[in-house]
Formats: sequence, structure tokens, C-alpha cells
Amino acid sequence: MEKDGEKVQRGGEKMERDGEKVQRGGEKMETEAEKIQRDGEKVGTERWREEAERWRRKVQRDGEQVYREMERKCKEMTRSCREMERKCKEMTRSCREMERRCKKMERRCRGMEKGCKKMKKKCNGEAR
Repeated sequence: MEKDGEKVQRGGEKMERDGEKVQRGGEKMETEAEKIQRDGEKVGTERWREEAERWRRKVQRDGEQVYREMERKCKEMTRSCREMERKCKEMTRSCREMERRCKKMERRCRGMEKGCKKMKKKCNGEAR
């Protein structure tokens, strides 16, 4: 019985050692899991950085495209504005020419009115 007791005791000690081994294995697995989690977070952070960089480049490209489009529209507007200025100057020149002609016509008309009044007086005088 004493032998059996020692056997049981040794078996218990062995089980205890095995339990410690299992516990150490579990702790090791926990540590490994934490490492994997940290690596995953690092990878996640790296992916986030890559995604952020991708978005930054896209926004920059879009911004440059918008800038080029605005620049093109601005040049177009400037060209249109110059064309309008040219037309305006032409119209102003044309308008001045018309004013000059009108004044000339007014002078002629006044001259003719005077002539008509003289003729009227002459006619009225002769009629009497």
C-alpha cells in the first residue's frame, strides 16, 4: 500500500508538473495571441496609412484636375472678355460716327428750316 501511495503521489506530482506545463503553454499561447494582435494592429495601421496615402493622392489629383479646369475656364473667360472689349470699342467708334453724322444732318436741317422760313415769308409777301 505504501508502494501504491508513492505511485499515487508520483502520479499526482507528474499531473501537477503536466498542469504547470499546460499552464505555461497557455501563457505562451496568450503571449503569442497578444503578439499576433499587436502585429495585426500594426498591419491595420499600415493599411490605414496606405489607404490615407491613396486618398491623399486621389484628392491631390482631383484638386489638380479642378485647378486645370478652372484655369482653362479662366483663360476662356479672359478670351471672351477681350472679344467683348473689342466689340465694345467697335460699337463706341460706330456710335461716335453716327453721332457725328446726326449732328451734320441737324445742321443741314436747321439750314433748310431757315431756307424754308425765308421761302415762306417770300411766298406770303408775294401772295399779298
